Amino acid sequence: DLLNDFRVRVRRPNAEERREIEREIQGRVDNLVTKAKQIDEMPEGRDKAKAKRVFERAVYIVTKDYAQFKIDSEAKVLWTYVKLIVGIFSVCLSIAWILQIILHDFTNVSPFINTLLIDLDKTFALFAIIFYGIFAYYLLWAAIKGCVRFGLQIPFIFRIHPMEPGKTLMSSFLFNTDMVMLVAIVV
Repeated sequence: DLLNDFRVRVRRPNAEERREIEREIQGRVDNLVTKAKQIDEMPEGRDKAKAKRVFERAVYIVTKDYAQFKIDSEAKVLWTYVKLIVGIFSVCLSIAWILQIILHDFTNVSPFINTLLIDLDKTFALFAIIFYGIFAYYLLWAAIKGCVRFGLQIPFIFRIHPMEPGKTLMSSFLFNTDMVMLVAIVV
C-alpha cells in the first residue's frame, strides 16, 4: 500500500494550473446554478424528479472534485517520500519473512532469520533485540493491516465485514477486532 500510495501520489499544481482548475470548477458551479433555477421552474412530475437526481449527482461530483483539488493544493511532498522509504523497507522485510518460511519451515534447509539474530547477538546483543523487535512488529503490523484491509472476504466476490472510514458498522468493527486479537496471539 505504501509503494502504491507513492506511485499514485498527489502532485501539487503550480499557480497557473490552480487558477485554471479553479476557473473550471467555478464554471461548472455556475452551470449548476442555472440548471437549479431551470429545475425549480419545471412542473412537478417524473421529469422534475429525474432532473433533480441528475442535478444532485452533478453537485456531488463537483463537490468531490473541489475536495480533491483542496487536497492536491495542500499536498505534503515529504510524506510521500517517507512512504516510499518505509514501503521499500517493508518489501525487504516481507521478502525476508517469505524466505524464512520457505528455507526453514518448508524445506528445513537453513534457519535464515534465526542465524541472523544469533550472529547479531554474538556481535552486540542490543542489535539482535532491535532486529527481533523490527521483524516481530512488522509481522504484527502486516497481519493487522491484512485483517483491516480485507475483513472477512470471500475471494473475488464480496466482503462480509468491511472496514471503511466512516462507514463501518459496530458489529463489523467488533468482528475485525476479534480477528486482530486472534492474529496478535499467533504473532
